[in-house]
Amino acid sequence: MTKEIQKFCKENKHLSTRRVANNRQSLELGFFTKNFSRYNINKKSLVSMYVIEGNGFYTNPDGQKQELKPGTFLLRTPDTIHSIERDSTKDWVEFFIIFPETMFHYLQKNNFLPPTNECLDIGIDLFWLDKLKKLIFSIQKLTPAKDMQAFQETINHLIELREKITPISNTHQNEEDMLTLCEYIDQNPSIRFTNFELAKKAGYGLENFRKIFREIIGCSPQDYLIRCRIQHAQKMLWENKVQLLSIAMDLGYPDLASFSRQFKKITGKSPTNYRKSNP
Repeated sequence: MTKEIQKFCKENKHLSTRRVANNRQSLELGFFTKNFSRYNINKKSLVSMYVIEGNGFYTNPDGQKQELKPGTFLLRTPDTIHSIERDSTKDWVEFFIIFPETMFHYLQKNNFLPPTNECLDIGIDLFWLDKLKKLIFSIQKLTPAKDMQAFQETINHLIELREKITPISNTHQNEEDMLTLCEYIDQNPSIRFTNFELAKKAGYGLENFRKIFREIIGCSPQDYLIRCRIQHAQKMLWENKVQLLSIAMDLGYPDLASFSRQFKKITGKSPTNYRKSNP
């Protein structure tokens, strides 16, 4: 361990915070040592653990024993049997987050969870440690009325961690995810999705999603949405004599002028002239 990381551990090992929402669902996070009063873990809680200092072993629900060492990340799911053994002869520092049950179901439903019940070596560096420290300070500063913001910040942390574990180089899976998303967009041309909604649908963090989408599809998500709508408009103009205003409304445009302007920008022709040239 470098002197810088040793110094970080010494200065921050007792830093933690806890928030309780109106429905009594608690969110707790911070740095933990063997000498620190241990946080209470409800069996319904999702618990993330990032080892900064120390060694030990983790036994997963299948009875498999895995090594714990600096740089190990572990996400323990609720209602599963597992155990942790720490080397009592060495100092121990970890960063933990205890997510309430409602957040676990939300994260699972939206595919935001990194791999669970498995020790993953994500390395250790001061940049990442500083981000964890800032996460605690950020949540400490929030007023009780902003519990949802506190929960969202920890969710963003897990999404970022998921991307750290599953790098952008996973080309095959990324291609499958983006093509599946494009099919979904094609089937819903009238919906004006935001980038955040699309990223959530695909199970990616926003910045990573935009980068991967452009690399694989060749344009930004919003450009793809526009092209998709215009392609549907072209098909409707070819196949029937529906009024232009009806086509604009069906594709989610606020008015005919907006539709006509965007249609001409993409095709080089107005909707009326396009229809005339394709009788």
